[in-house]
Amino acid sequence: MAAWEVVEEEGRRPKIKAMCKAAAEALHNTPAVCRSSYIHPSILALSEDVSPLEKVMRDKAALTRPKELRANERRLLAFLKEA
Repeated sequence: MAAWEVVEEEGRRPKIKAMCKAAAEALHNTPAVCRSSYIHPSILALSEDVSPLEKVMRDKAALTRPKELRANERRLLAFLKEA
């Protein structure tokens, strides 16, 4: 949830380049491959409008299910369902 950290800590929209770099580091791949193959278009759209992410991150219900997932994974799933 690198995008949320930028919004929360720096008070600005995340940049596509930074999101791709964070994904590349986590996936051990290049930013270009991550952008074209792994990052959902709705995630990239956060560089223009973070309100959908803010809505999900403040939603307490997004943290309750499914129990098998970590909190950030639950938030991501809730975000993608809204997208």
